[in-house]
Parts: sequence; C-alpha cells; structure tokens
Amino acid sequence: MLIIGHRGARGEAPENTLPAFRHALAAGVRHFELDVRLSWDGRPVVIHDDTVDRTTADTGAVGDFPAAQLAAMDARRNTPGWPQPAGIPLLEEVLVACGDAESWQLEIKSDAPARIRTLVQRLDELVAQLHLAGQVTLTSLDPEVLKIARREAPALARGYVAEAAEPAPLRTAEKLGCTLLVSNWKITHEDLVRDAHAAGLPVSVW
Repeated sequence: MLIIGHRGARGEAPENTLPAFRHALAAGVRHFELDVRLSWDGRPVVIHDDTVDRTTADTGAVGDFPAAQLAAMDARRNTPGWPQPAGIPLLEEVLVACGDAESWQLEIKSDAPARIRTLVQRLDELVAQLHLAGQVTLTSLDPEVLKIARREAPALARGYVAEAAEPAPLRTAEKLGCTLLVSNWKITHEDLVRDAHAAGLPVSVW
C-alpha cells in the first residue's frame, strides 16, 4: 500500500501549493496527487477549482489570469493559521521542488477541448523535459479529457477517476485505455479492487 499526498498535504498546509508538497515530503511522503489547469497565458498551474475564490482572497476564473498573477495570490485562505503566504504555483515549480518524489497523479479538470489539448501538450513536453515519463499518470473524471490525452500524448499513462458506481468504473477505465483506476472510497470495495488487479490496473483510493 502506498500513501499518496492528496493536493500535497491538504488539511495540514495550503492545498496544491509549494509549502503543501514540501510539508508532505518532510513527513516522508513520496507519491503525490495534484490538480492541474491552464492559465490564461497557456501554462500548467496547480489548483483544484475552476476559480480562485475558495483558496484566495481574489475572485475569478483560473483561466482568466496569467500564471504570474496566480503566483502572486495568497492561496492559504482555507488553511487558517498557516504562517506564510503561498501562491498558486506552476506545475513545473512543484515537480522540480519535489525531486525526491517517486510518482505523480496529475488530475486534469474539465475545460474547453482546445484548452485541454493545449494543456495535455504542455504536460507531455514538461514530462519529457524533466525525464518523468515513468513517474507520471494523467488522470481525469472526464472521459473526454482522457480521450484527448490518448490522442495528444499516447505515451503517457492515464488513469480514470471514478466518483460514482455508474457507469462501471473498471469497464470505463479499460475502455479508455487507462492503466490506473482512481476510485472514491465510497464506491471502493473488495470485489472492485480484486477485479481491477486481475485486469492489471492498480487502484488509488481517495
């Protein structure tokens, strides 16, 4: 069993920020999940929501801000008591800062198809640049995102994020050519895990 840092060290440090990943690394975590979106100027940034409203004092869609402006925001709004400001980082910054990490699940959120294509291409380039191909899996709740990822970056591993029991998570993952099933704990049971393992798919539970 692997312990995976969800959004870094969500709950102990500002989620999806550099301090969160460094905090988890210091605690011995070496496997991570994070959320990635495309900034206005076409750079992969690490944030869960489609807006900055919940985690910062600013408002607006992530895709309406350039990466530099996102980095200048303070993303610790939902982590009271954290002593230092923490911006919305570039994905590249997180990957480089966490050189000791052993694996990454990069969850791509739904967006316009053209923006998803651009994001997947950027991720493919970044993974190649940092020599992380064997350590990165692109994941998504959205089958259309995974279809685009299969076309645009066929060499990168993919994982289906299952939030509900229907459509059948394992069947969907196999249909999309995934090598990982990321399953909500509420729908995860012994039979699902056994069947996934029999099909050659490890299961990551969130």
